[in-house]
Amino acid sequence: EPSSSSSSWTGGQCFIVPLPHCESFVGLDEEVWQEVHRFQQSLRNMFRREGREVLFLETVIRTSRGGGGGLGLQAKMAVIPVPRRVERDAP
Repeated sequence: EPSSSSSSWTGGQCFIVPLPHCESFVGLDEEVWQEVHRFQQSLRNMFRREGREVLFLETVIRTSRGGGGGLGLQAKMAVIPVPRRVERDAP
């Protein structure tokens, strides 16, 4: 298992952001959701080879729309690699 240094918490952290605009992953088209799911599985496999697990946390951020269209919402999913002992305790 990786050490408990801060790098074991942050190495590999990234976001999954669907190309089609969405306010929630629940509202994605089935085809896009399946692609997100396949990518999540690939990430799980990659981090397991490194002795880590991964948490996926959906968040929604307020964004400004191009062309003077005001504010909108955009869903993104944080990908957070964690030590195995942490993933076992996650809900």
